[in-house]
Amino acid sequence: MIPDKRLFLHYKGSLYVVTGTRLNASNHATESDQELIDYAPISPGTSTEFSRPRKEFFDLVKWPDGEKRMRFVQVQDLAHAAYLYRTIF
Repeated sequence: MIPDKRLFLHYKGSLYVVTGTRLNASNHATESDQELIDYAPISPGTSTEFSRPRKEFFDLVKWPDGEKRMRFVQVQDLAHAAYLYRTIF
C-alpha cells in the first residue's frame, strides 16, 4: 500500500500525487481482485484522476534517457522532481 499524497514523476515527465489505493473486485471469473492506485496530475485547473493497477504503476519502462526505470518514480518534494527532470529530460 502506498500512503496517500506521495509525489511521483511519470516517465513522460509529468508529476502526479497518489490520492489513494483500493481493491478492484472483478466480475470476470478469470481475473482476480487487484489493487488499484489512484493518482492525479499536479497542475493548476486539472481535476482528472486516474487509476492504474499496482503492477502496471510500477512496471519497468524505457525513460527518455534510455534507462529502464519504474513507470512512476517516487520523489521527495518538488525540488527533487525538478532535479530529476533536468537530469533525465
